[in-house]
Amino acid sequence: MSSAEAAARRRISSALRAEADDIADRWVQLQLDRGALGKQVSEVELREEADDLVAALTSGLDSDIPVENLVATHQELRQAVSELSLRRARAGAPPTGTSLAVLYLKEALLEAVQRQTRDGDELFTSALLVNRLLDTAGALSFETYVEGREEIIRRQSRQLLEVSTPVVRLWRHVLAVPLIGTLDTARTQVVMEN
Repeated sequence: MSSAEAAARRRISSALRAEADDIADRWVQLQLDRGALGKQVSEVELREEADDLVAALTSGLDSDIPVENLVATHQELRQAVSELSLRRARAGAPPTGTSLAVLYLKEALLEAVQRQTRDGDELFTSALLVNRLLDTAGALSFETYVEGREEIIRRQSRQLLEVSTPVVRLWRHVLAVPLIGTLDTARTQVVMEN
């Protein structure tokens, strides 16, 4: 890492520590103003997510992990982004809105960094660093969201399969299996398990 990048990283970390509440408030406001989430996420939930993500970013930037690998390898940061995405997937928020919400943090964070420095070169280097960091977080957010939705769909499919193939005990050793449609391998397995 170059000395300019190291200085920019310290500046971003300093801005996060000094203005954590302002950054979190601004991020929540950006999400509410731009309406990417619809009504799926409350303002209280947004604030909790903001506090968690800002704290995780601060912790990550204070570590020795390179920015390119920070989101992937810093456990607290990865967990904060993943939990945000999974909560929104369960709430039915759109995937694009979820990843954009993470990217809106760029604006809030860069405004704080700009208040901390007037040096154009340092501000530019900080902006590049913030972009690399939060672009990676946005990609992880989208990936986690998609995986979460796929798991929800798989679980719902299993539940529907179980409901669509009921096994009713009539007498001892006598079962009734009302079937509508074809008895394929998956339904046969559900019947045998039940």
